Amino acid sequence: ERMGKRLCDSLLLVAKDEDTGSLLGMVGLEVTLFDKSIGNILSAEKSELMMKNAVASLGPKQRREYKDASVQEIAEQLLSPDVTSICCLSNLAVSP
Repeated sequence: ERMGKRLCDSLLLVAKDEDTGSLLGMVGLEVTLFDKSIGNILSAEKSELMMKNAVASLGPKQRREYKDASVQEIAEQLLSPDVTSICCLSNLAVSP
């Protein structure tokens, strides 16, 4: 169970037939981090931990500046240049 505000947004896209309303497919989307140096997409949990630790390492005044920052802002300004924010597709399902 997650406590507090999520840093990595996620959503589920659903496609339905316009005439019948039947489900055609769905896919999950989530913002996460990609480590270019090892070619690895980090899980949302690891991404959030990395960003929270980066912000937590700052002084109180600087932490306040990142209170409402996006994943992209935190990644670009506080993390290694090898780490970037991405939008990741997951769990694609289509109707037969």
